[in-house]
Amino acid sequence: KMGQLTAALNDLDYTLIYEPDNPLTWKVKGNINLLSGRHNDAIADFTQAIELNGELGMAYFNRGIAHLLNYNPITACIDFEQSANAGYEQALEKQRYFCSN
Repeated sequence: KMGQLTAALNDLDYTLIYEPDNPLTWKVKGNINLLSGRHNDAIADFTQAIELNGELGMAYFNRGIAHLLNYNPITACIDFEQSANAGYEQALEKQRYFCSN
């Protein structure tokens, strides 16, 4: 559903009916909500992914981005740190840039 964000979200919601414990599906749903500007929905989706698999560094990272876009840098920095701890190296750059105080 490239470029068709609403249709993609509908497909993911349908998939989650049958596979509600798939952290990658929640992460992808969060990515689409983030791209759509629905930051609170994205945060909820990334949180669900993290609850299912706490080693998803990219989910922490993307949730941090959503927190930044919601003007919540302190929480974003916590997520960037968690992301880096989970091995997602790109988080180190964001952590240095936004959290070096």
